[in-house]
Amino acid sequence: MHLPYLRSRKQKTEKQTIAFRGVNYGEGAQDGQLENSRNVTSERFPCLSPRAGRSREGEHESATAVYYFRGMRFVVDGNKLTANGAEIGTVSPGKKQFAAVNSKLVVFPDKIVYDTETGEVRSLTAEYTSDAGMLEVINGKEIVAHLGAYNVEVVSSGNIGGTSYPSLREEKVPFLQNLESVNYNVETGAFSFGAISEGKTAEDIAQGNLFVDAEKGADGVSTWGRVTTVYEQRHRVASSTGGYYYWYQYGFDYEICKFTGTSFEQFDGFEALNFRKGDTVEISGATTFPDYNRSYTIRDFGTYTTGDGETLPTMIFDADVFPTNGVEAGAVTIKRNVPNLTVVTESNNRLWGAEGNTIFASALGDPTNFYTYDGLDTDSYAVAVASEGVFTGCCGFGNSVLFWKEDKLHKILGAYPSQYTMYEYNVPGVKRGSENSMVNVNEVIYYHGREGVYRYSGGSPELISENFGLRRFQEAAAGAEGDRYYISMQDVTSEEWGLWVYDILRGIWLQEDESQGVDFAYNEGKLYYISGDGGLMCVNPEESEETVAWSATTTRMDEVFHNRKCYSKLLLRAELLEDSAWLQVDISCDGEPFKRVYTSRDKRSKTLVIPIMPKRCDSFRIRLSGEGKFILRSLVREFGVGSEY
Repeated sequence: MHLPYLRSRKQKTEKQTIAFRGVNYGEGAQDGQLENSRNVTSERFPCLSPRAGRSREGEHESATAVYYFRGMRFVVDGNKLTANGAEIGTVSPGKKQFAAVNSKLVVFPDKIVYDTETGEVRSLTAEYTSDAGMLEVINGKEIVAHLGAYNVEVVSSGNIGGTSYPSLREEKVPFLQNLESVNYNVETGAFSFGAISEGKTAEDIAQGNLFVDAEKGADGVSTWGRVTTVYEQRHRVASSTGGYYYWYQYGFDYEICKFTGTSFEQFDGFEALNFRKGDTVEISGATTFPDYNRSYTIRDFGTYTTGDGETLPTMIFDADVFPTNGVEAGAVTIKRNVPNLTVVTESNNRLWGAEGNTIFASALGDPTNFYTYDGLDTDSYAVAVASEGVFTGCCGFGNSVLFWKEDKLHKILGAYPSQYTMYEYNVPGVKRGSENSMVNVNEVIYYHGREGVYRYSGGSPELISENFGLRRFQEAAAGAEGDRYYISMQDVTSEEWGLWVYDILRGIWLQEDESQGVDFAYNEGKLYYISGDGGLMCVNPEESEETVAWSATTTRMDEVFHNRKCYSKLLLRAELLEDSAWLQVDISCDGEPFKRVYTSRDKRSKTLVIPIMPKRCDSFRIRLSGEGKFILRSLVREFGVGSEY
């Protein structure tokens, strides 16, 4: 039997990619996803194009933080705090956290505050330590300061003319040596003695009396000495005429002292020492009245005139808060404390933060007071939690405040202290070291956790970085501009830095480059960040001179066929949008090194047809790279399916 002869004809297939869907570092990539990218953006989605150029707005030697508030740019550069480039204060080097409460900008962990209305930089804390016996309580509610505002430091001590052994006792009797004075030479450290015929009594140089008064230096610091203990030893001597007579040996302990502080101007009152009405302060060091060692709230400031006509400053507290009036013999310290907050944020005109396992909120509108408990809605607030781990971040969220640990969320709801309620949730939290990755975009919190980047909108956090596969990152910092979330992270394995952008509307991740963003800040439609080399960068300036070099590598294309394929043609619909732009195409078959197959600088060509020498392979990848403005609209590949081998 004769059968007809059928000719064999290969069936060619075309597959088109018209939407480019960002990077995917894991398995199971979709068509149009990229194995990696550099400096491309999804702004023209579904097309692919280079990102806009950035601009360098300033230079810093070792900047670690940037923040914009009321039109001013604050930068921490080494140990300098600058505002619009001018140094306004001193801080410790390292990471910082900013928060703004009404007109005040606070900086932690340094615990300083900048008032934008007055231009004043001061400490959030305040402290005054009196010399021993120099504070007095009057009227049952006022503390009077009898000495200046600065501490007394003992720089040396010793003994002259005797030792305090048991046979010497404190007495005030005449000096037979007719001792007039004891003088101390500040430069040589030597003592000299003066005498007069009338003699001086120990009463004149008794304990606490000033006996050295060195001349003030250029810095206004006085050094002086004082007697702390007077000793007397009586000697009985037989008289030549019979009987006995006595002579006395004297000695005393002394201290050499000086003032310590940052300024030695005249003490103008407690307000000059950074205390304010309404401050809750803690008193310590009282020995005559030890019950005074507790917390009080300053109601006002005043003055007190002594019998000698001296006018002294006073602190005024609640009526009859001190049951006993009198001079306190101890060296008393009055201090306004602020907790050592490791994470801070502002919410509803309060400064919130955490120290250890305790959450704090300041008094309403006052970031300097965290221990005011008058039973009012404006009081401070504190609550301890029992969960394990350290707090890694906090942020305001609507009418609530969120405190994160790596595996916990503590959520505080309420409008004032008596109404505050805390809830605890076992959810993925902020990774330690990534507290600067939290950004609120349209009332959704984006942050970096242990397993990747999450978004939180009030329920359970949702992982949005599944496309990162097994890659893990650390030390993340982030910012947002429009519907784009920018995050800089360090790869845990390679320790390389990178800057990624998440397109919130389309759910697309793209890596821009290898930049390290130390800290991000947003101001008037512009997003800024401190780069790893100290530059202040603007992500979206109105003008930029940067020429952007870009690249995009597709994920492995196997066309879902198990047989080997023979690719014959690749068609790109691309446009070069400026004369200096160029485009290059490289191909890798079955994991082989990339080979260049096409280069174009023809701006006029709207559709680029790229021929490929036929080659059987199971899969291939395409790498597009270039420089300058372009737009990639689609990619078409033509192939035929062969045998299994």
